[in-house]
Amino acid sequence: MNFVVVILSGSSQQLTTATVEFGRWGTKTNQSIMVCDTWEQGFNAAKQKFDHALFVKSGTIFTDWDQWQQLLSSYPHKGLIAHIIWHPSGIPDINDQCWFVDLSKFTVTDLNESVTFKVPKRSQKNLHDDYTPFWISPGTTHSEITAAGLGAHLISQSLNRGDTVVNWNNSARNIKKFIYQDCQDSWQSWLSDYFELSEHQFWVLNNEAVCVPKVTSLLTPGSGLYWIVAAMLGATDIHVVDISATQIAFCKHVWHNWNGQDYGTFAWDFIQNNQIGHYELDRADLSAADRMSYDIQENFISHVDQSAVEIFNNHGITDPVGQWNIVKSQCSVQFSQDNIIEHAIANNTYQYIWDTNVTDYKWSRLKTSVSDIEKFKRICNEKRNN
Repeated sequence: MNFVVVILSGSSQQLTTATVEFGRWGTKTNQSIMVCDTWEQGFNAAKQKFDHALFVKSGTIFTDWDQWQQLLSSYPHKGLIAHIIWHPSGIPDINDQCWFVDLSKFTVTDLNESVTFKVPKRSQKNLHDDYTPFWISPGTTHSEITAAGLGAHLISQSLNRGDTVVNWNNSARNIKKFIYQDCQDSWQSWLSDYFELSEHQFWVLNNEAVCVPKVTSLLTPGSGLYWIVAAMLGATDIHVVDISATQIAFCKHVWHNWNGQDYGTFAWDFIQNNQIGHYELDRADLSAADRMSYDIQENFISHVDQSAVEIFNNHGITDPVGQWNIVKSQCSVQFSQDNIIEHAIANNTYQYIWDTNVTDYKWSRLKTSVSDIEKFKRICNEKRNN
């Protein structure tokens, strides 16, 4: 299905966008997204390129976008899915926090054009309370209602075409939630499993290209070999800042206990001794078979050692043991579990900052303001250009 997510701008826009751009565990979804200031603006833009659109208000959070897509692809509907609200004494309407439409069945005037329609039939059961019917369908009575407001307009157009309108079921509501004004911090508990993973993530190797400049002062995340190579190339003041407690613990262990050789064995022993069940090598998209093969000690150590030697050679490091011994006597290294973006803004004293994919990381996008992310990008670019 070719659909776009249209996000109505608002104070929690970055949270909504992040949970659409990234899946439950932080993998990029490549979902098409538009941001609009009005629903009419978003509708017109979506209709230029897409046949379906999911309209969401800023503050809507998706706990698992891949699961949401699967649900949406098989959801039974006749062109409109929404949070139907129909109080016993009122007229049918929708809560516009999240609604999905077949764009071929509507025009932009349907969002605000007043239409009269016969009183519809409704499901006997409600999702909750007495005002959330599972569905409403075209009525046959002679009494009529005149639409008033976005939701009633959309519903009236559907019913007058003879189409049933369906509500979001409980499966959808378990994935999609909304931040209301009286519970602004609730969204963090909805994503607690992701935060638990990311704040204990362990990268043995880097999953991005490792190209380390020769600098004396460096601020860097702790993943993989980057900070180690920087130290071997002459950096004398290094601050490793990472959101992962496990990554920081490993970096400290490297600094205090590694002798410069057998990095694969050293990392393997750390994993086993600390009973680390989840770790990453140099590819986050390893197949299940590859992951199982690296659970075998011999395969893990061989792969990690070969990768380390290749990275050292690429940077002209031919004697890592000797250079590491020099590093230990000449370099000062600090370790902090922290948000590197906020740290860099507050402590802008480093010659170079390795920003890697920090600003395009789900955790950063959820935990850092848009303005701070942009400020961090400017700081990194200035240091890179100097």
